[in-house]
Amino acid sequence: MSRMVVVTLPEDQVNQLEFLAKEESNRIGKEVTMTDLAERAVRQQIKRMKQRDRKR
Repeated sequence: MSRMVVVTLPEDQVNQLEFLAKEESNRIGKEVTMTDLAERAVRQQIKRMKQRDRKR
């Protein structure tokens, strides 16, 4: 199942995401978008939540 979530961020956080995307793009040698970073962060958070639930 796939869901779409729309988030409005303050301008300083948008600028920070743009910077991180450019840094990651330069590091790995291919384009990384803010969406890629956000999706990765969500996947990591879900993984942490599942691990925490297993410990209970």
